[in-house]
Amino acid sequence: MVRVFLDSSVLIAASASNRGASYAVILLGEIGLIKVVISSPILGAALQGNVNFLLTLNTRDFTPQVAEKVDLKIKTPGQFIQELRELIVNSIQ
Repeated sequence: MVRVFLDSSVLIAASASNRGASYAVILLGEIGLIKVVISSPILGAALQGNVNFLLTLNTRDFTPQVAEKVDLKIKTPGQFIQELRELIVNSIQ
């Protein structure tokens, strides 16, 4: 099962709107399609949680360079949902 770490910005966005990608990620966790990991401090907890992805809206601090340095896929919820869509579409073609 895919494990994703959600930082506080994703949780806040999900609680503010039931129409965005952050909310969709929470729903995927609730129905058991992904395993959601939540804790703090963010990066250390994500690495300790042995997750596949860290989802955040904080692209200022969690840059591609940080992702490469710690060998972790860091995405926004929108990027994550798009990647899942592509995987689903490719698996049914």
